[in-house]
Amino acid sequence: MAKIKSTLDIVLERTRGLSLSEEQKAQLKHKECRDKARAWVQRYLDDAMGCDELSRIFVSERSQCPKLDAILTQELAGHLVPQGDNRRVLEAFETVLGIAADVIRQKMAAFQKALEDYQSARVETLRDELERDGIGGPAVRPNPLAEETWKDQELRLFREHLGDLSGTEGDHGQ
Repeated sequence: MAKIKSTLDIVLERTRGLSLSEEQKAQLKHKECRDKARAWVQRYLDDAMGCDELSRIFVSERSQCPKLDAILTQELAGHLVPQGDNRRVLEAFETVLGIAADVIRQKMAAFQKALEDYQSARVETLRDELERDGIGGPAVRPNPLAEETWKDQELRLFREHLGDLSGTEGDHGQ
């Protein structure tokens, strides 16, 4: 009588003898490290762990995860909010990665200035477009924040100014 094979038996039979290349192993390791860092940052931001514990975990995992400094920097930067409360994220940058919060604040101030400049220029462009369509006067106040593309532009400017914090000087928690 023929034996009915389970899906697991079939998969195991077909993958027997296969192995991962060094590049695939490195990619898996990088993904694993990124997933760990993402979980640590989320636990930290949810107040499930303190900055000291995050720092301790970071130091202990550093030898096992290549490029952990850059990965954690990227994860933390992903939680910076353009016009929000960034105290905990800045604390982690300083305490865990050794990146001065003032450097990040300066970059955020440059972002705010660029955003204001973009908004002013966009108001003028919209005003000109309205005037060409015969709509004008002192009561006309274009609002670029109401445009569908505003959030995309804000995000683009934010990434331009804060996108790469990995090159920022710091002692990386040592």
